[in-house]
Amino acid sequence: MMTQKSRWIPIIVGVTLGTLWSSRGLAQSSALELSELRFAGAGAQRTLTLQFSQPPTAVQSFVLTSPTRLVIDVSGPVANVPPGTIPVQDVLLARVRTGIHDRRLRFVLDLQTRETPKFSVEQQQGVVTAILTAPGEQSSEQFSRVLFALPGQAAPAPSTPAAVVPPLVAPPTQEAKATAPAKTPVPPMAVSPKKPSPPEEKSGPAEKLAAPPSQTPQEHLERGQALYAKGEVDEAIVQWQETLRVAPETAKAHHLLGLALQHRGKVPEAITALQEAVRLTPHDAAAYIHLGQALEAKGDVEAARAAYQKAQQLVPTSAYIYDRLGHLSAAQEKWGETVYAWRETVRLRPQSAAAYANLGEALEKVGKQEEALAAYERALQLDPQKALAGEIRQRVTQLRTAVP
Repeated sequence: MMTQKSRWIPIIVGVTLGTLWSSRGLAQSSALELSELRFAGAGAQRTLTLQFSQPPTAVQSFVLTSPTRLVIDVSGPVANVPPGTIPVQDVLLARVRTGIHDRRLRFVLDLQTRETPKFSVEQQQGVVTAILTAPGEQSSEQFSRVLFALPGQAAPAPSTPAAVVPPLVAPPTQEAKATAPAKTPVPPMAVSPKKPSPPEEKSGPAEKLAAPPSQTPQEHLERGQALYAKGEVDEAIVQWQETLRVAPETAKAHHLLGLALQHRGKVPEAITALQEAVRLTPHDAAAYIHLGQALEAKGDVEAARAAYQKAQQLVPTSAYIYDRLGHLSAAQEKWGETVYAWRETVRLRPQSAAAYANLGEALEKVGKQEEALAAYERALQLDPQKALAGEIRQRVTQLRTAVP
């Protein structure tokens, strides 16, 4: 019997929201654009999630060697965008290169290993997910960070010129793009110094030079995003704290600060910041999800469940939210609720072996052996090489013997 620790937990750690965009009803632009690129992982697995402005018409993937790289071609009404390189600096993935090839958006994942990793690429609406398994053992620590985020989607337009391409990386805040937080008034930039007065009107040397303008809250916010993207978490925290010192009602700064504090293991402080974020932006599903994650880390199951349920009301088609609710119910051995949550997970994420494996376990717990057998067999069909495949095969053998 699979214990709670051995449940097949997908490595997409809560911020990809694979089916989120299908429920937003956003007006689509005529060109297919990359809106967010997120990198997440745990153990030997890595997940790269690409969110687009509209569903691509086709997705193709293949591996090239010498050097080893995974290529993902995304078809659609592609705009003419310049090529770019996004550094990743992971043990498996060195960088992601973007550009246009044969009227398709091309993403080249430059890998650190000579051996080609196992991989799968799937599309759900406007989201394309690539899952890679690195050879050898890796750290079990989970992480998730945004490598690229299209500016101007969930916050006031950045102060940097629009011609700067590509923008700096931003921490995870784009999952609930449909309900962008209210714009926080940003103090205007300091007025340019006046021209020197005629000599006879000068009153002293202090008037000859104007004091340099101080940074605005928006500039501190963006500086924090750039620092966080480079892994300078503590420095990013300082920038976002400065944003809130000047503009304490900046919801995005509370949200990002909460994520960074949780990254540093400061869970109580993270919860406080995220609670303030959801107070200021009560329609931001992403903020509720991240609050739920922090509450889970604290061990407050009921509060985490309430946060996820609020997010579920805002985004009823998110497989991730159902998955987390299933894990919370399983931890409390509420197997009826668990079955419902994981049934919804496989409905929304039908290509996930982990989701079917988890559903099989819950169905066994409520005595539905035939359905459990079917769920386990589906998990093996989807990915027979998963770490828990041997254990699932044992379950299948036992159930085949038990089921008439």
